[in-house]
Amino acid sequence: METASETPGALDESGPARYAVILGAGQALRARVIRTPTTSIDPVLTLRGPGGSFLDDPVAVSDDESAATLNPRLVYVAPADGLYLLEVRDRLGFNTGTFTLSLDWYAPEDAVENGDAAPLGGRLLKGGFGTDDVAD
Repeated sequence: METASETPGALDESGPARYAVILGAGQALRARVIRTPTTSIDPVLTLRGPGGSFLDDPVAVSDDESAATLNPRLVYVAPADGLYLLEVRDRLGFNTGTFTLSLDWYAPEDAVENGDAAPLGGRLLKGGFGTDDVAD
């Protein structure tokens, strides 16, 4: 069972990068996008679910984790079992470049930002697919 995942990604003219994760009720996900320093993208991270559709309303959105960085980060505790979908896009919608998507799964009481939390199992299902690749 995977407890953490780092996946390389890219934004290009084809649109946002999309990923799917399975979360159990009460499980916390910490997701962070680390942009490549030489890239011009200003990534925005959106989480949708648990319905498994990119048409679902966002349950969490992050632009910049702090004023000192353009990297978005979010921590989300799933209220229900399901397929949750992550989308990485450029804030302006036209910049291209590369990034790393970093995911960690935690028990809710351990989902703190001090880095000492004990990871819980989770799975990144698939990355880089279009809207038609996920059942509505």
